[in-house]
Amino acid sequence: MIDGPRCSSTGLSVRTMSPAIAIITEVSPSHFRVEGLSQFLRLDDCVLLEGGGRACHGQAIRIDRRGVLVK
Repeated sequence: MIDGPRCSSTGLSVRTMSPAIAIITEVSPSHFRVEGLSQFLRLDDCVLLEGGGRACHGQAIRIDRRGVLVK
């Protein structure tokens, strides 16, 4: 697994099995959007969101040109 860059305003980072750099562009209570992984992830792939001493596992539910929606 690799670390994506930390989002300076939220202190969050993304970890996946893909060799890519990811940027978190949107965070909500039900999902988050990540740019930079569209070419490497497939639907139902797992993504780990880390920040604030906590970790949250998610699943890729939508992939488009703007990024990956993880829930």
